[in-house]
Amino acid sequence: MYPGGMAVQMFFMISGFYMALVLDGRYAPNPTGLRLFYSNRALRLYPAFLTITVGIWVQFLITWIILGHTPGNNWVDVYRMLPRLTKLAVIAMNWLMVGTDTISNMYFSHERGVVFMFPREATAQEIDGMVFMHNLRTIAPAWSIGTEIWFYLLVPFLVRWRWSLLAVLFIGSFACRLWIVEVLGRYPFYFFPAQLIFFIGGIWAYKCYRRWGAALHESQWTHFVAPLNWVAVLVYPFCFSQLPSWPLYILVGISIPCMFNTSKQLHWDRLVGDLSYPVYLVHLWVGSIASRWAIANGTFVAAVSVLAALAIFFAIERPVERFRRRRVEADGYPATSA
Repeated sequence: MYPGGMAVQMFFMISGFYMALVLDGRYAPNPTGLRLFYSNRALRLYPAFLTITVGIWVQFLITWIILGHTPGNNWVDVYRMLPRLTKLAVIAMNWLMVGTDTISNMYFSHERGVVFMFPREATAQEIDGMVFMHNLRTIAPAWSIGTEIWFYLLVPFLVRWRWSLLAVLFIGSFACRLWIVEVLGRYPFYFFPAQLIFFIGGIWAYKCYRRWGAALHESQWTHFVAPLNWVAVLVYPFCFSQLPSWPLYILVGISIPCMFNTSKQLHWDRLVGDLSYPVYLVHLWVGSIASRWAIANGTFVAAVSVLAALAIFFAIERPVERFRRRRVEADGYPATSA
């Protein structure tokens, strides 16, 4: 319903809120808690990611053996031209996710080599004869998880900062975003410092929830603001071309505490959240396979993506999730699905 960029940035705000919530109540503020948080983040991200990555490479190899070429864009031709160290970096990025956002700000040509250069738009495949290295990612949506990883590295420290320090960082991130857009005339979407404002907005939303959560739970306003947010979220896509995006971001940020308060006990909502990650990673792969079989039906792609996500969740993610919970409980904290 939304442009993909807006949806991802709203998710960054939700991520800021939820990571602050988890760190405040589930992990001790000491080196042991920090190691547990980082390792549990890895256990949350990598099982589904590696499963889908292996699946894509199996498809590549089978297609190569049978048809003599790989599916997808011209990434093989570009890869062959890369310097050896750059090839190794691309391989590491595609298996570790670290840097999957950074490569989306890079272009390559045989004459100029690899150049860090913000794209002019989200799908700018070529600039000045240089190829967009964004296309060298095995799982295209993983760039936003790469951005999340930078945030995960910082969030244990950010949640303990005062409002004033977070405000300074927010202003710096906003200034970085304005510089890229207004001065350079480029696209800041794949650059973590320019996306940090959304994560900080989520942390602020959590700080408000922590301060006024009890009153929020008892207030009837919670039951008013949450539906109001849903109405705005559902109506906005039909008129977003006539409206600026920032009012919606502010509305979402303000209403996250109310949304969380009204949905935190819903089991079906938790299942949707659990499925959202594998669906996000797998849907473009499913779409590319469907298009090759001339099945250009969005409903079909969505249904197959959800089925694939269910299989990944029950076969792989849920057993890992039980292990993650036991690790948190062993450290003396309540279990969490975060």
